[in-house]
Formats: sequence, C-alpha cells, structure tokens
Amino acid sequence: MAVEGGRLGSHRLGVVTAHRTDVSAALQELRRAVLASGAYTWASSAPRPDSIEALAACRDPDVWETGFHSILDVFTVVDADTPPDDADSFGAVRPVTADELDTLGLVMPTEADTATLFRLATTRQCGRVATLYRDGSPHLLYFFGFPGD
Repeated sequence: MAVEGGRLGSHRLGVVTAHRTDVSAALQELRRAVLASGAYTWASSAPRPDSIEALAACRDPDVWETGFHSILDVFTVVDADTPPDDADSFGAVRPVTADELDTLGLVMPTEADTATLFRLATTRQCGRVATLYRDGSPHLLYFFGFPGD
C-alpha cells in the first residue's frame, strides 16, 4: 500500500494496492491496514478502535463529523454507473469507466497517469478506483478522490 498526497478530507487521497478482481475486498483490506497502522485522524477521547467492526460501532458524533482523512472515509464500492450525487455514493468508491478513460485519452492507464486520473475526482464525500496497468496487464488498483470532509 502506498499513499500519495498525505491525509484525506480537503486533501487528495491516492492509495495504490496490488490488483485484484474483487475491488470491494481490496478496499476492505486497505481499510484494515490503515486502521491497524493508526495513520488516520481520530477526533475522540475514546480509545482508537482495533477493528473495522469496532470502528463501525463508534457512536461519537465528533468522529463521524470530522472523518478520518484516510481510506477509512469510504466504506463500499458502488456500480460505475451510480451518479456521484446519488445518496448511495456517499462514502463509496465508484470505478472509473471506459468512457471516462476515453475522455482523458487513456486506454490502459499506468502509474504515470495518476495525476490525469485524478481529474475524475470531482465530488467530495466519495472516491474513485481505477486499474493501473504494467506491460499491458492489470497491475495495481488506484483508489483516489476527496472522500473526507
């Protein structure tokens, strides 16, 4: 897992992880890794949670209002055709579509294209995910956007 751009929230998120066809499983793996590392904002006097389940059970409103400024701010992957302003997009990651890649002049984006892909991150409170290629084969998943506050 690599992170670019520091924390989330009003800052940009860019996280890469090994490619896998199950994007939801990759997202949950990243979330567990960040939770275990402690590399997120924690706006509570309560102890930091030790599991995703404990995090989900947290009822401190300051925690949820502030967000985590990390991949913890997104919870699920929605269909690529879910509109960004749809209620289901809040806290979600939407895959980049072939049409969106085409508008950027990309077919099989690589790690060198992450700044270009970031132009698709136009909505706060949600994220995007794209497959990055190496030598014509899927290599990485790139989670990016402004999913925090």
